[in-house]
Amino acid sequence: MKNVAVILLVCSLAFTACSNSMDEFIEEMSESESSPDYYVDTLTVAHWNIGHFSLGKSSNTTVSAEYSETMASIYRALIDSIDADIFGVCEYNPTFSVGGEKTSSFIFGVYPYNCIGSKFSYNCNAIFSRAKLNNNKVVFFEHCVQQRYYVVSEIKINGHKVLFVETHLDWNQGIEGKGCRTDQILALVKAFRDYPYVIICADYNVSDVREFQLFVDAGFTLANGEGHEVVYTSPASNPKHPIDNIIVKGFNVLVLDVIGDCDLSDHCLIKSRLTFEE
Repeated sequence: MKNVAVILLVCSLAFTACSNSMDEFIEEMSESESSPDYYVDTLTVAHWNIGHFSLGKSSNTTVSAEYSETMASIYRALIDSIDADIFGVCEYNPTFSVGGEKTSSFIFGVYPYNCIGSKFSYNCNAIFSRAKLNNNKVVFFEHCVQQRYYVVSEIKINGHKVLFVETHLDWNQGIEGKGCRTDQILALVKAFRDYPYVIICADYNVSDVREFQLFVDAGFTLANGEGHEVVYTSPASNPKHPIDNIIVKGFNVLVLDVIGDCDLSDHCLIKSRLTFEE
């Protein structure tokens, strides 16, 4: 994908130089054979706009130092109970408590591998995984109102190379927001439509589920919608908008679960069980 800036990403277990285009990135990944295989009968994937630990009301955490241990334990218990193989998170915040005494690594401590993008105001995307993450990259969208990007990692599962993406698209900000979001969806379609196994988790910020049709037309399957029940994920206190989704290629979607806790985020968490297409 041309004219898209790619920056260097430091992950917990990887430090890789960036390529100049998505095409080069895919070529680089296709040559990597060092990752151990991860075997599952059913792959469980979760996505959560975690709201920066401020219920989405601030781009910084509002958890006080006094309650940080208690709140971290509550988040950790929920995340552990989801029991996902791979967990995509947007509006992540590496700092859990206001004074920085508590980091957020504890609440995703069950995952030995992670890939965390840079934080730009409300935007910070991350991937947490039981399977090893390889060739981690951050790719910035060319057209955006806020600074928007996606993180993408290669994961070797059941002998297949799977591309896992986490992102957060523009909402209807001013006259440009919706148009930029359409461009961002088209950029994702262009980048990943020709690869057999892809999982794209996101807060897509769509104002209408018909915006997802661009994915469907390109051969992707929606976990939320398109033959499956449309579920609403925002706001968590009274969900009215189906803006969070797990969109896949090369997988069957068995089920989509929605878990809402308005004391932890302004978005519901979604979880899907997937199997490889025959």
